[in-house]
Amino acid sequence: ETERELLTIIKNGGTVHNVTVEHGVYGNLEGSLHLTSENDVSQYMKRMRNTNAAVLSSISGGIHTHLIEAPTAEIMERILKALEKEGFLYS
Repeated sequence: ETERELLTIIKNGGTVHNVTVEHGVYGNLEGSLHLTSENDVSQYMKRMRNTNAAVLSSISGGIHTHLIEAPTAEIMERILKALEKEGFLYS
């Protein structure tokens, strides 16, 4: 699901700067991503597979946030609608 989520953001015009999870002891933990293209997502996923690394959200039951940048408010709205349609928004 990680790759599909990231591609949903990228393909709709956004940049994914980070991922943040809340930890009961350490507070907010953040990982830098800076993904701006489908190639960036592909390389990120390749590194995750090659190192057998777990996604940061695995320590928070999958709940996480991303800092997303979009060039316009309309594009951000399109990203949010696409994420909602794909079932990625938590409420």
